[in-house]
Amino acid sequence: MSLREFILSNGLIFPSVGLGTYRIKDLPLLSTSIECAFKAGYRLIDTASVYKNIPMIGKILEGRDDIFITSKLGPKEMGKEKASSAIERMLSELRRTHIDCLLIHWPGVQGLDPSDPRNEELRIETWKVLEDYYKQGVLRSIGVSNFNISHIESLKKVCTIVPHINQVECHPQYSQKELSSYCRHNGIHLQAYSSLGTTQPSYDPLGKGIKPLLEDPTVLKFSSVYAKSPAQILLKWALQNGYSVIPKSIHDDRIIENIQLFDFEIGSEHLTELNNIPVEHKYAWNSDSVF
Repeated sequence: MSLREFILSNGLIFPSVGLGTYRIKDLPLLSTSIECAFKAGYRLIDTASVYKNIPMIGKILEGRDDIFITSKLGPKEMGKEKASSAIERMLSELRRTHIDCLLIHWPGVQGLDPSDPRNEELRIETWKVLEDYYKQGVLRSIGVSNFNISHIESLKKVCTIVPHINQVECHPQYSQKELSSYCRHNGIHLQAYSSLGTTQPSYDPLGKGIKPLLEDPTVLKFSSVYAKSPAQILLKWALQNGYSVIPKSIHDDRIIENIQLFDFEIGSEHLTELNNIPVEHKYAWNSDSVF
């Protein structure tokens, strides 16, 4: 199978590159971004309850059953009744009889302290709801997001289906080696978000002097070697490591650029160098404190 697609443990084939829609809440802007993505070759759209754009995506994609949709239950939708209600609402808003992939967005529950054991209880309860909908054929695949190894292990102890996907922050500055190995060993596909780190050039909140990922010297070096943008190097790094990606952009040129990844390959020595960038930096949320 080419790097244009990956296959999940249940045999479902899905696109390796999708369009992220985080914070895109304007219908005309979302519509033009998705239309540009379609023309460029995208066939996967990533959304979530907390993005507050699912009804718009449903309107834009109505009748487009060839498009793979990933959505996520939010922290306030945890527990049997809330999760079931949220899934039914998503189906209605997406104007579909099924959802290609549904994830639990966060291991914690809104309103609970991260150390509260009820996080685990409600997480398991929610997962069992996803299992039920999957067995009914309403969900074609199910997974998690921002889960560490202990979060997944707690599911495995009591549930019948191992997550098909774990969507997490992953890039050369935060390569998730241990989690990646664990997921691979357990047949869980790792999907990377924040693949480009941050697009804010002055990002250095802790005053560590860390350059943004897009300005990392190693990334820039291989950008020159392969005559590709730093973003393309980072996205290709993910694909060659076996991770799918969901870069978000509202700019046509970047949307197009972010999927132009299949006319080059990073050499093994260069890939190893990217795998071992001597910087450890996380840009997004950290769920390790969640019970």
